[in-house]
Amino acid sequence: MWYTVPWAFTNFNLSVPDPCIKQLQVFLPSPTAISTGPSHLKTLKLSGEVLPPPCFFYPHLVSHNRIDTLFFHEFDRPFTLVLPVLRHIIIIDELKYCPLSPSVRSIHIELNYDLCIDVMFTLENLLHTLSTLPSLKSLRIVVYDMPFMLDDKICQSIAESVLVLTDFVFCLRREYDEHYDVKKVFHEHRTFIDQLRSRILVLSKDKQPYFIVESDGCGLIMWF
Repeated sequence: MWYTVPWAFTNFNLSVPDPCIKQLQVFLPSPTAISTGPSHLKTLKLSGEVLPPPCFFYPHLVSHNRIDTLFFHEFDRPFTLVLPVLRHIIIIDELKYCPLSPSVRSIHIELNYDLCIDVMFTLENLLHTLSTLPSLKSLRIVVYDMPFMLDDKICQSIAESVLVLTDFVFCLRREYDEHYDVKKVFHEHRTFIDQLRSRILVLSKDKQPYFIVESDGCGLIMWF
């Protein structure tokens, strides 16, 4: 069976689930067709659960130099597009293939301990990379279902790395009913957030940052 998929400039999602698609028939633009203006696509979503968007294969449909927001959701394949004006990145559980361009101004990351095998290693790599992003001003990190307390080394690395930002968020969340002592773990999370807050305040005493600690003690929001 053939499925004819018309290309549209505003919606690149296929209406038929991927497992049902056996063959695709694509109408390419005719050489004599009237040319269209550049696309207005500014947000690109990439997920490991779906086929790559058409702009990977048909760059004439999408102007890469207009995309300023990139949404990564468990995307586990090499990323080859060059996005010169990329400003904002949202990452869910996969950092390996995300292009951290020097033009990026804000990064939002959500990591699930069960899906991200080594959260500590991932955070260390991320913090090391921050020094190569001269335009980065906003960083938000949310870690779900962390069954133990992050160590002192990570705490110090975060405190030293965020001083160049204008706003910073670090939160520890519980999403599922995991098999660990929830009361003990949340006490450890609150201890870590308190230590992180104290270290950042000591290192940034000349800036006098504003901060909010969430009511459960497991989240920190700061403005510098």
